[in-house]
Amino acid sequence: MCDDRKIDGKGCIGAPDIVVEVLSPGNNKKDLDFKFKVYEASGVLEYWVLDSYTASILKYVLNEGGFFVAKQPCFVSGMFTSDVLPGFSLNLEELFEVVDFSEY
Repeated sequence: MCDDRKIDGKGCIGAPDIVVEVLSPGNNKKDLDFKFKVYEASGVLEYWVLDSYTASILKYVLNEGGFFVAKQPCFVSGMFTSDVLPGFSLNLEELFEVVDFSEY
């Protein structure tokens, strides 16, 4: 959560600002489509789909109309940035080199 107003004594109120999905062999198109729709309808500001098989991240950003807009995919040789977290960047080459996602 990036917005302190969404946190109270019991925990988080409402949708998280960012959801990160790490794909595994168990993920299927139906499951991903369902989650995409739920996150979009719930008002998640940014949805990342990390795919270890293609060494890439897909990023969807919620627009003012309440719909996700797909951003250009980021592959292993690139830097990934967030629209919601100012100054955040992630070197995908380092990420995929350090973390063995095949276990997930």
